[in-house]
Amino acid sequence: MSQTRIEVEVERMAHGGEGVGRDASGRAVFVDGGLPGERVLVGLDETRERHARGRLVAMPDPVAPERRPGAAPCPHFGAWPERGLAPERHCGGCSWQHVDYSAQLRFKQQALIDSLNRIGGIAEPIVHSTIGMPDPWHYRNHLRLKAGPAGVGLVAMDGARVLGVQTCHIAHPLVNDLLDQLELELPEGSEVSLRAGTATGDQMIVLRADAAALESIDVESEASVLLIEPDGRIQLASGRPWLVERLEDRDFLVPPGSFFQVNTVMAEQLVACVRRCLPDDGRVLADIYSGVGTFTALLADRFEAVLAIESDREAVAAAVDNAAGLDQVTLFEADAAEGLAHLGDAPDVLLVDPPRGGLSRSLTRLLAQHPAHTIVYVSCEPATLARDARQLVAAGWRFVDCQPVDMFPQTYHVESVSTFSRRAP
Repeated sequence: MSQTRIEVEVERMAHGGEGVGRDASGRAVFVDGGLPGERVLVGLDETRERHARGRLVAMPDPVAPERRPGAAPCPHFGAWPERGLAPERHCGGCSWQHVDYSAQLRFKQQALIDSLNRIGGIAEPIVHSTIGMPDPWHYRNHLRLKAGPAGVGLVAMDGARVLGVQTCHIAHPLVNDLLDQLELELPEGSEVSLRAGTATGDQMIVLRADAAALESIDVESEASVLLIEPDGRIQLASGRPWLVERLEDRDFLVPPGSFFQVNTVMAEQLVACVRRCLPDDGRVLADIYSGVGTFTALLADRFEAVLAIESDREAVAAAVDNAAGLDQVTLFEADAAEGLAHLGDAPDVLLVDPPRGGLSRSLTRLLAQHPAHTIVYVSCEPATLARDARQLVAAGWRFVDCQPVDMFPQTYHVESVSTFSRRAP
């Protein structure tokens, strides 16, 4: 079946990495590969009553000044319009290697402004310029791979094919070392995570597959190797059952299945942003979704008490070690809402760092009526941040500002730190 092609004038960037324009009928068209100001030829993949979605299939003339000339540094990303014409042959891990880096930072700031305004209902939200990286390459300390018919690799743009990859240009050299040394024969659909402590030199390979997969591992390195079975049980093949990473001269144990920021350099910037948002007179901090205790440990010196809430048992166990020596810290293994309800009115400052789906409904209801005077909200998804902001503002919280931090260069993803207050401006 031939693909329908239309011309569209791209007006702006949407969160999701696509340019947005309108067709002759006024319907919104999302264009992967298109940039604002370009008139582009789009091959449509999805057509609905209110919107359509497709990919750039011919290079516009003229091109936007934000478009980086030539092919991207990574051969797996390739170049437009080839990406649009053959998505099954190009890696889907990055979305913006064709975009000048300074423009990436502006687009991320604008995505937050648009989301907070359109979804959050906040008129003219204060969103500061995105904090970027001096070198926006080779930063990822964690790379997720998938097993396909031809072996282990990264998922293509089409979301189906698995591409063999020799090196990843946004992965840290320690992760690429593992990629180069890895020889696996796994059932299709199995997942492999390559992790590194970029400040410590630690390396870890985590397989999510049946126990029989341990027999097929061939790794010529000192990396720890672990397997997480479908029922969640963890088997250690070699090395240690955790990774060690360092932030601000403090070491953190990270279990194989637990979350840790993928960009160590910018994680320190994120901590610094949160620290700047904290009120000087805060006494008791509730760190909700505290994970392995990163914020808990690094911010503890600002408070009389830090009460950390996390539901991941392995992460809480690691946090016990990560917060060692900090007598003001208490750890709770609990659901976010249940944990905060248990703490009652004690915290006067609330720090939330939820997963991509944002705050749970039950937690949002508790935050709406909590007597604390400050909420610091760390988000990795503008849409759910905006949704939660709308509900907090409706409950009487005042949105103060938002600081984007570029944890994910060459992609549309953006981390941010927002502040909400009960106090008058």
